[in-house]
Amino acid sequence: MRKLVLIALVVFFVLTSPLFAQQKKGDSELQLQGSLTIGMSNDFPDFGLVNVRFGRFLTDRQEVGGTLLGVFSGDGDIGGMGGPFWRFNFTTNSKTVPYVGAAVQGGFGDFYSDSDVLATLEGGVRWFLQRNMAFTVGAQMDYDVDESEFVDYLGVLFGFSYFWEK
Repeated sequence: MRKLVLIALVVFFVLTSPLFAQQKKGDSELQLQGSLTIGMSNDFPDFGLVNVRFGRFLTDRQEVGGTLLGVFSGDGDIGGMGGPFWRFNFTTNSKTVPYVGAAVQGGFGDFYSDSDVLATLEGGVRWFLQRNMAFTVGAQMDYDVDESEFVDYLGVLFGFSYFWEK
């Protein structure tokens, strides 16, 4: 019985090895993320974020695409940002894939004007659950181009990514 359990575990780990769980050149990604930020003072309101990204892998490690971020406040205000992004993945042969990236986004709605432009720096980790699905945890810092300073919050995002081949 002990050998049977050991063989089953070996088969399980072989079938779920990193070879079955990474992005490849030409893959597409649809990522859905969300977060909730609780303001710690009256100057910083509570708000939630919904982030949708679509990207294509130019190489096994580099991805480019577009992002759309929606912001919702407890006061009923709605706005958002959208624009292109770039990401670099540090590994291609692991179930855990750390990444860094950058984006440029223009604003709309109650929180931003059409002339608002943010440059975003991000980093995070993807945990592949299957070859085509990953859970993502990331953080982003926004730089307000008009004000020439970083915004006073850190965005922490949690979500899922779905990958498909050409």
